[in-house]
Amino acid sequence: MLLTMYQSNNRLDLRASRADLPIVISRDEFRLENIGRYATVCRLEIEGNPVDERKPHRVLISVLDVASNGGSRTIDVVVPSWRPDHALILPESCINDSLRSIVRPGQYILGDVNIDAKNEDELFFRNLDEVVAAPNVGR
Repeated sequence: MLLTMYQSNNRLDLRASRADLPIVISRDEFRLENIGRYATVCRLEIEGNPVDERKPHRVLISVLDVASNGGSRTIDVVVPSWRPDHALILPESCINDSLRSIVRPGQYILGDVNIDAKNEDELFFRNLDEVVAAPNVGR
């Protein structure tokens, strides 16, 4: 569980670690009366039975763009099975080391995403370890 004062400009830093953080609560949203629920979510995840919003699903992630940002790269992606009309930035560190240098716009990455997440800040990416060709749609 992480109690934080992060702002939207810290979103990328948090996204890189979000798979390991079952609960992220801003200081303004924290309510003591919810501490039991927060603890339950953490306990269930430790036991290997995460709540629906945290269950990973093996899905395709569409790569829209790859941009250099100083020494690292960021990748604009869409997770069609989550929100097909919502692009988001994926930190390069979320992708398996062996794939980082070969990911290009127009490709798809296969990985685990909690597609039942309610919003972008709750999404996590894990096991992004395979680049696949664009699926044949409408054939």
